Amino acid sequence: LEKLSKWQRVAAVRQCFKDDGVCPYGADFVVESARSPAESKQLKSLAAGLEKAERRRNAPLRCCDGTDSPSCTCGRPRRGCCSRHGGVCGCSD
Repeated sequence: LEKLSKWQRVAAVRQCFKDDGVCPYGADFVVESARSPAESKQLKSLAAGLEKAERRRNAPLRCCDGTDSPSCTCGRPRRGCCSRHGGVCGCSD
């Protein structure tokens, strides 16, 4: 991992948050391998942003009657979601 360039480490962190779930090193391990405090800060920021996007994508949809959908998420198509609860009003987070 130490032989990877800065951009390869950035790509490794991004890979940890892709849908296929393949994360050969682990985001925390990649961040720890940063060669400078500035790079460490950049990788931590990237990992935090990707983690937040992942949580939002997997968050349940909020129906217009105030309930959360048990089967539909913010990152998926909304067709048929909340059809008996007044439609979709947004994401739960």
